[in-house]
Amino acid sequence: MAEKKETLNSLDERFQLTEEHDDNHIFPEELELINEMRRRRPELEKESDKFLCVFLFARRHDLEETIELLDKYVKKRKELGFDVNFPSMKDENLRKHIESGVIIKPKYALDKQDRLLHYVFIAKDKPKDRPITTMYSYGFWECEYQIQTESLRNWRNGSTLVVDFKGFGLSNIDLSPKGIEYSKALSGLFPKRIRKVYLLNGGWLLKIISEGAKLVLSKKLCDRMEITTTENLKNFISEDWLLKDEYNGNFSFTAQEWIESVRKDEENFEKQKLSSSTTENVKDTTTLTTETE
Repeated sequence: MAEKKETLNSLDERFQLTEEHDDNHIFPEELELINEMRRRRPELEKESDKFLCVFLFARRHDLEETIELLDKYVKKRKELGFDVNFPSMKDENLRKHIESGVIIKPKYALDKQDRLLHYVFIAKDKPKDRPITTMYSYGFWECEYQIQTESLRNWRNGSTLVVDFKGFGLSNIDLSPKGIEYSKALSGLFPKRIRKVYLLNGGWLLKIISEGAKLVLSKKLCDRMEITTTENLKNFISEDWLLKDEYNGNFSFTAQEWIESVRKDEENFEKQKLSSSTTENVKDTTTLTTETE
């Protein structure tokens, strides 16, 4: 049996894009797996090929594990009522969470490994001031918003998190049962492939935090954590995507700018949905007219 070739994004070499491929290319074998998922779970019929492909990446194209992940995701989405009222910038709690600047995800931002780049300013999160449902709102919203806005090429490579502990204190720790459940959900519910986590600006606390993380996070995720410095971030992230005010990079971006960008995207998504719905209605009317003639 031939030894599998190790790849940068850990996906099988059969699923590696080249420069000749479109950024949202889906391989024939992936389409076969997607069709099988829909056959086994008819409720997935409404989900796009791109959506289902992201879940395949999360479980390295293992069909059984992908379906298991999808089952958890769809069940939780329905349990929270997000299958009917999906989170958006119209939701006050979600908007406030993003306005706080806890997480900043510039659209199209990548690290030097072409992974989706997220900045997390952990000290800005106040667990006592927000319900845990807000975190789930963000998790589901981020997942599906990014599936619509980021290419499959980048989704294949996974994500990098820069977690900044500047100003971190006990008030930022959520050790409630629901808080721990959500922490575990980061690697067991959502399809985000966290490939690297850089921890910085926490001083001596970072070693304690790293050890504590092992109690609630998977070993795989903990192994991908690396304590670094602001200066060393330039080794992993291009200065074009390093935040200007925080890390002396060339990229200026605020939570408010992100919200405005998202609002415009969501308006476009709604227009596209209405346009698609209108087209389908026209097709149905035409078919009905033809059948009755």
